[in-house]
Amino acid sequence: VVAIRGTSSLEDLVTDLQFSSVSMERVGRECGFDGSEKYVHRGILNSSKWIYNDIEKQKVLARLLPPQQGDEHNEDSGSLHGFSLVFTGHSLGAGIAAILGTMYRSVYPDLKVYAFCPPGCTAGKDVSRECEEFVTSIVVGSDIIPRIKLSNFERLRYEFLETLARVKVSKIDAWKDIRKSCRNKDLEQRNRRLLCPKDEI
Repeated sequence: VVAIRGTSSLEDLVTDLQFSSVSMERVGRECGFDGSEKYVHRGILNSSKWIYNDIEKQKVLARLLPPQQGDEHNEDSGSLHGFSLVFTGHSLGAGIAAILGTMYRSVYPDLKVYAFCPPGCTAGKDVSRECEEFVTSIVVGSDIIPRIKLSNFERLRYEFLETLARVKVSKIDAWKDIRKSCRNKDLEQRNRRLLCPKDEI
């Protein structure tokens, strides 16, 4: 099982906000699948490539799971003691798990992906249709992330950058402050302490 965490840092949030679509053509050539006319979330693809390169560099899967060979593999080939490859993750990690599954599918055709609340804008329609065969998405209640669309992400990015520009204390002090709980009645006072008015940016 390769498990990928969800958004947990400012760097991860920057990855989330790189939501413009990018072609999988080059990745497809490197990983042995046709990526032409297939588009995915730029930040998620970049993170997927980073993890893919790290897995390949460390030779983790090559040691644990020898690559499956077409029709020649039997029930136990491509697995360690009957186990097969699973990618899983939550939120940002779920999107990365789905893309990693696409990248490794030509080598491990029996792999499975369990994506918990993946971002709704992870992949285009063609990639999403192909993923139906091996990706199971689990959406909890009314979680907004799986339902988010491009226009909402654009608004989120704009508001995030605007808020960063308004911070009048050091970013680390602001980060520490917003991690503390705040009652609704104290929110306006805290914002005045941390943020300058929009017209003073």
